[in-house]
Formats: sequence, C-alpha cells, structure tokens
Amino acid sequence: MEKMKKYYREIIIAILAVVSIGLLLGVIIPPIIQAVNRGTTYGTYDVYKQTKKDNFDLQNEKLSDEIAESVANGEERLVFFGDSITEIAPLNDMYPYKSANPDRVFNRGISGDTAICMRDRLTNVTTLKPSILILLIGVNDVSYNASNEEINGYVSEIIDGLQKHATDNKYKMDIYVQSVLPAYESGSAPVRKYNLNEDSKKLNTLYAATCVEKNVQFIDTYDYFTDDKGNLKEEYTYDGLHPNAKGYYVMRDALEELIFSVRKQSSNLVIDAQIIN
Repeated sequence: MEKMKKYYREIIIAILAVVSIGLLLGVIIPPIIQAVNRGTTYGTYDVYKQTKKDNFDLQNEKLSDEIAESVANGEERLVFFGDSITEIAPLNDMYPYKSANPDRVFNRGISGDTAICMRDRLTNVTTLKPSILILLIGVNDVSYNASNEEINGYVSEIIDGLQKHATDNKYKMDIYVQSVLPAYESGSAPVRKYNLNEDSKKLNTLYAATCVEKNVQFIDTYDYFTDDKGNLKEEYTYDGLHPNAKGYYVMRDALEELIFSVRKQSSNLVIDAQIIN
C-alpha cells in the first residue's frame, strides 16, 4: 500500500512539475519569440537606408531656391513619404504631370523603412514644404512584431513633427495618412508575421482615430486591394506584399477618388484626365 501511495505521489509531483514548466514557458517564451522576430535591426538604418536618407537631404538642399519660389507662387508640392511601397511606386507613370513639373511631386520612400525611423528623418520631407503629404508606413513595423500601439505612437509623433514645421514656418500642409495595405500571405515576400493582415487592420483602426485627434485625413485604401478572403489580390502583387504595375494603378485611382478629385477645383496641381480609367 505504501509503495502504491508513493507511486501516485510521484506521478502527481511529475504532473505538477510539467504543468509548472508549461506555465513558466508560457510566460518566458513569447517575449523571446517576439524579440527574435523583431531582430536587432528594428529601428536602425543600414548603409543603404542611411545613404538614401542623406541623399534626400542633399537633393532638398539643392532644391531650396526652387522650393522658395514655388511657395511664393502658391504652387502645390506633393510629397509621398514611406517605405519600399512608396520608393518603387512608378510616379512618372501614375502621375504624368511629374515629368513636366519635376519640382512638384517628390518620392521620399526608403525600402525597408519603419515608422520609428521615419520619425527621425522628417527633414527629408519638411524642407520641401509640402502642401500635400501622403504618408504610407507600418507594414514593416508590423512584420517586425512591434505592437500596434507602439507603431501608432510613432506615426502620431511624425504627424506632430510635420504640423509643427508647417506652423513654425508659416505654410499650409495637408497631411493624408494612407491605410496599411493587405498582404497576400502565401506570397514570396519575407513576411515575418503570419497574421499580418489581422494586425494591419487593427493598426488602421488606430490610425483612423489618431487622424481624427490630430485633425488630418485618414485615407482608407485597404479594401481596394482585398480579395474575398481579405488578402491582397494576387493579381495586384508580384511577391505578396508589394504592388505590381496593376496594383499601383489601383492605388492611383483610389487616391484620385479619395484625395485629388476633391481638390481639383481649387488646386494648381493638374491631374491628367487620361489617367482616370
């Protein structure tokens, strides 16, 4: 009988030990996984990104006289500010007037960029004194496993910095925060987080609330790109994350509908009617 009792006690102790270890791992392992997913590069610039950032500042410095003249003439300066989705956007094709007026439309996207880093490179756009600024950022932060609240906080700081520069320098800047786009999670892009779309939608909700708080415009283009399962339509992407040519024309039409068509009557920025399909 005593041997049986001892046997059962040992089983109970073993079960309790397994449960305790499981609970302990449940507390310890998730932060470790999160840290691994974030990696050591989140919030930092490699040589490529730093070079792009520095080159943008140099380009802006050379354009200082043209920008001053543009401001004095009441012309509009359209600036796209973002990551690789912005950097590789074919703006010359999307907006034909850029070829005729290269001082009017500026691409300030850097591949792999994150909200935390863009917060620290505002001079890339503020020295252009944009009258229209379209901000598209967040998917890289999400894939690095940064929390939505953390990302939204950085975007809030970006908006604050932009608004402060416009106020201090006495010019008008209309800021548009574009929603994070969906991903096609079976694509070839190195998406670090499986539930990327779920988090992106939650982040967009935070963006929308922040835009109301900051009195800027939230431009929700998410549903323009989704299939019936809520993923990025495969026909709009070449790798599951970045738009292909067809995807960029969907973006162009969405921005035309949500931003530019509203501004046409009072804007000096000419939109070629031929680009509207």
